[in-house]
Amino acid sequence: MSARFLGYSRAALGLMLLVRTTPLSRLLPWPVSHVATPLLGWPEHGFRAAWGGLALPDAVVIALCVLRTGGAVLFTLGVWTRAAGTVAAVAALVVLSQDAFGFKFTLYTLFVGTLLLAVSGGGCRFALRPSPPGIGPSPWLVRAFVASVYAWSAIAKLRGTWLSGETLRTLYQAHYLTGELADVLFATLARCHAAAWGVVIAELLLGPMLLLRRTRLVGLVLAVGMHAAYEWTAQPDVFGWVMAALLISFTGSSDLPTRRRGRYAPPIVKFLAPIAVLVVLAACSSSSSAPSGPTGTGGHSCSQYTLCTKSGNTFTCDCGGGSMPACPASANEGQSCSAASSTSCMTCTNPGTMSATLICQCKADADGGLAWSCIGGEQACSE
Repeated sequence: MSARFLGYSRAALGLMLLVRTTPLSRLLPWPVSHVATPLLGWPEHGFRAAWGGLALPDAVVIALCVLRTGGAVLFTLGVWTRAAGTVAAVAALVVLSQDAFGFKFTLYTLFVGTLLLAVSGGGCRFALRPSPPGIGPSPWLVRAFVASVYAWSAIAKLRGTWLSGETLRTLYQAHYLTGELADVLFATLARCHAAAWGVVIAELLLGPMLLLRRTRLVGLVLAVGMHAAYEWTAQPDVFGWVMAALLISFTGSSDLPTRRRGRYAPPIVKFLAPIAVLVVLAACSSSSSAPSGPTGTGGHSCSQYTLCTKSGNTFTCDCGGGSMPACPASANEGQSCSAASSTSCMTCTNPGTMSATLICQCKADADGGLAWSCIGGEQACSE
């Protein structure tokens, strides 16, 4: 039975790999997940900051991007799964190494998960071309990886700035944590403090709970609930979806605890459980997606780190590059706007908190003049 659910996990993760690394990513509701170039990692502007300075020729990177996409298609469909998944994952990691500033743990988890599912027998069932009988399924490599993700995430949070709640409080005040659930959880520092400890405790417990058969069902419910909360409040790229696809490997009639007489749930319920996981995440994502900002050059949605050109009282967002002049040093809240024709939305100092994490824009003040206004990171260039 575990072979079938490994197949489900492979198909779900392969679909995420295919969507997140191609123009299909523009169908996702989160601008941070969108791929601007033809494929993720496609060379542009003739400059790359490669890991260790080991920059590959553009032609090689382009070939690896195409190879990754082809491997992702075959891996998702279950055709030559082991070879296709290995090629796709290795090519993806090499392309990722060409942009040190573009590293995201979400992408790393996606690529490593693909590799582990490929070599763990994810193509034995639910595949157009099932793997040979000699390649038996073993979900434990994938499960150990999932448990390690939660463990290292908790260990990274064992520091004062997180446990005090200050990190969550800052993210909430800068509008990186939004939605009704965020208002409930992070409205006060005391709530942020409680939420910070709750996240650490949950992540520390999840690994053992998922690995032990007796507590696995409770662990799955806790993991799905935690990722649903993340989607509702933070929309962390496609991380929740990647983890949901990997969590499917923990399901199956032989992997969930049973009573002496009968099972906890009939087979149809266990078949529908992975689908329910994805539906919950989709509902949380759609309900928490904030309205997109103005559209800039290339059709990208403008948020933080964009160039805004001012024409009268109207801003035009340029998300596609170009020079980014520094925000004037005198751009303090309420101060008159400079005569410059353009300004960056990257830096703005709030005199009350001396925080440089906000952004600035030129808006009409109460007297009818133009003055700098500091706002949160999700509303750059908005009027």
